[in-house]
Amino acid sequence: MTQPYLLVDAIHDEAGYRDVRRSVASSYDPGLLAEEIEIVGVDLTGDRILRLEHRTRPGKLLQPTDARLTLEHLSALWGYGVILKEVDSQTGAELGSYALA
Repeated sequence: MTQPYLLVDAIHDEAGYRDVRRSVASSYDPGLLAEEIEIVGVDLTGDRILRLEHRTRPGKLLQPTDARLTLEHLSALWGYGVILKEVDSQTGAELGSYALA
């Protein structure tokens, strides 16, 4: 479903009921409320840069300001540079990256 809302004017069959139920249930899915960022690598004997990956949902890239703030906090905790790549979860294509060294 690509619309941010759902208009229910009638439910005529089981499939219609299931579509409405799925749409309402997805608005309460905690997995869809927070972004998932995963550590994918770090070279502890070399540059010590922490490499992260954000697997995006369709049309859901990180806001640049949020990504920068996240990198600043992680870099402060880690003590070294941090790289974050945004990757399309369906194709694996890199959609963008952020770095803080």
